[in-house]
Amino acid sequence: MCIDKQQISSTDFIHNEFLTLGHIKEQSSVRKSFPELCQKADMLYGIFKGASKKSPLIRFQFDCELKLEIEKRKQILFIEADVRQNYSIATYVLCMCEDTEQKKLIRKFHFDYDPQGNSSAWNKPKYHLQYGGKATPSLKKNGIPTEDLHDWLSVPRLSFTPINLALFLDLVFNEFPSEATQKVIEKSEWRNMIKTNEDALLVPYFQNIGQFINAAHKSNYLFREFVYGK
Repeated sequence: MCIDKQQISSTDFIHNEFLTLGHIKEQSSVRKSFPELCQKADMLYGIFKGASKKSPLIRFQFDCELKLEIEKRKQILFIEADVRQNYSIATYVLCMCEDTEQKKLIRKFHFDYDPQGNSSAWNKPKYHLQYGGKATPSLKKNGIPTEDLHDWLSVPRLSFTPINLALFLDLVFNEFPSEATQKVIEKSEWRNMIKTNEDALLVPYFQNIGQFINAAHKSNYLFREFVYGK
C-alpha cells in the first residue's frame, strides 16, 4: 500500500485545474471582491480552451497577487502554483509580504506533492508542507529577498493533505477571514466547487488511509512509513 495510491493522473489533475479557473471566473462574488484573481483565471482559462482543442496541456502554472487586511494590517499575498506532467513538480506557494514600497517578506509556505518521497536524497512525506525555501518567480519578479527566512534550509517538511488550486484558495480565504473572503466562500457556487475538488482528492485520500489502518498498520509498518512512502 502507498499513501498516494489513489492520486489521479497528472493529466487529469492539470485538466481539473483549468476547469477550476473556468468556475472561478464565472463567480460574481470573486469578481467583485478579488477582480485580480478573476482576471487571471479568465486569461488562463482562455489559453486552456484554445490549446486543449489541439492537444492536452501538460503543465499548469498560476500566479496571482491578492491584497488583504490581516490582523488589522494591509498585506500582500502572492499565490503561485506549478504542476507538471507525471508530477515531476507539483507545488503551491503562499507568500505574505508587507504592503509597503519594499514589500518585505513575512511568511512563505510550500504545499507539495512529491511522488518520489523516500527515494530522494532527503526523506520527505509524499504530501507535505514546507516553511521557507528559495525565491519563487513572483518574489524574483518583485525583487523580494528571502534571506530573512533562511532560504538555505529545506527542512522540516511536514505531512499535509493533498491540495490543488481550489482547495488552496479555500484554505487561504478561510485562514485570512474578512468581509470580502466570507462573501466568496459562503456562496453556493464556491462551496459546490470545493465539494467537487474534495471528492476528487480528499475522499480517496482518506479512504486509502482507512484501508491502511484496517489492513496494513503493524509495528513493522507504521503510519509514518506509510506517509513517507517506505
